[in-house]
Amino acid sequence: MNLSDSIVSSNSSVVVTGAMNPTIHHPFWYKFHDLISEDSYKKALNPSMLVSPAISQINFGEYHLACEQEKWSLIVDSIEKIKDVTTIASKVFKLLGETPLSAYGLNFQVHLKTKYLNAGNEISKLIADLQKKFLLDDVADNAGVTLITRNERNIQNLAIQQSAFGKDCLYIGLNYHFIIKELIPKDQSQFELEDLISVDLESCKEKSYKIISNILTNF
Repeated sequence: MNLSDSIVSSNSSVVVTGAMNPTIHHPFWYKFHDLISEDSYKKALNPSMLVSPAISQINFGEYHLACEQEKWSLIVDSIEKIKDVTTIASKVFKLLGETPLSAYGLNFQVHLKTKYLNAGNEISKLIADLQKKFLLDDVADNAGVTLITRNERNIQNLAIQQSAFGKDCLYIGLNYHFIIKELIPKDQSQFELEDLISVDLESCKEKSYKIISNILTNF
C-alpha cells in the first residue's frame, strides 16, 4: 500500500521548553518580524485568538501556535512541512535570545488507512504474548504500543494505536526529544537553536518516514 495514498491526516511540530513569556507571542509581533505573511496575520485576528500572561494560542491558518510559561510549540498540518515550523522556531528564539531554553522536540503524527477492518485488534495480536507474560490481563481489542529508545543525541518515543478516524485506521506518533545541555559543551552557554536543530532535522524526518512505511507494510 502506497504511503501517500494511505495518509488520512498528518501534522508535524516543533516544541521548545524553557522560561517563556506568553504575552510576547501576539500575531502583531510575528508580523512585525516578518515571521508570517500578511494573510496569516489576518487569519490570526479572529475570536479564537488568546494572548495572556499564562498562555497564548494563535491560529495562523496553516500554522497553530501555543505558548505557555514553560513551553512554546508550533504545528503545521503536514508531516512534509516540518522544516517550515523549525525555521520559524529558530528565528523566534534568535530574536528572543535571552530566553533560557532547556529542550526541544521534533514531532511527526499520521493517521493511516490500513487493510484491516479493526487496526486496534491487529495491534493487540502483536503484543498479546508480551501482555500475557507481564501484565497478566486479558488483551484488549484496542490496545496501543509505546516504544522509547535513546541514543547519544535524543530520546525517541513511538506511539502506535487505533486512530480516532476509524477502526480501519492507525495512529502513529513519533517524538524526538533533545536535551540542550547534552548537545553543547559544558563550558558553553550561548548557542543558536537553528544550529542544534539542523544537525538532526533531515535524519529524524527520513527515519520517521521509514518507520511509518515499515508499520504500514504490516498493516
